[in-house]
Amino acid sequence: MKTGTLSNLIVVSDSNNKKHPIDVHVVVKVKAEEGMTKVYFYNHRILVFDKSIKEFEALLSPHGFIKIHRSCIINPAYLEGVKPGRIAMARLSDDTEEPVSREIRKILSTYIIESMYS
Repeated sequence: MKTGTLSNLIVVSDSNNKKHPIDVHVVVKVKAEEGMTKVYFYNHRILVFDKSIKEFEALLSPHGFIKIHRSCIINPAYLEGVKPGRIAMARLSDDTEEPVSREIRKILSTYIIESMYS
């Protein structure tokens, strides 16, 4: 996984207007929680912003991120599988699971199958 190149960086300002450069390749997921948005990294570091999930979706979707639920965007590079059930759950490589909306289930299943053969 190539990290650190300028094309992989986004810059996000926090509530104090401090700019945080973020390498998208090390972001596992972004979640809206309690009026804030948390960015979770593969090394278990978390940054918290007062930006909306919609703002992060606009920044991250060009990098291949997928909004799997109204409150969660994932980096498909860290997707390990989808656990079926009444509420499907995306299994991520940081040992967490996130709910998947009905509309996205088939997209994720297709993505997993395609990534197995590429």
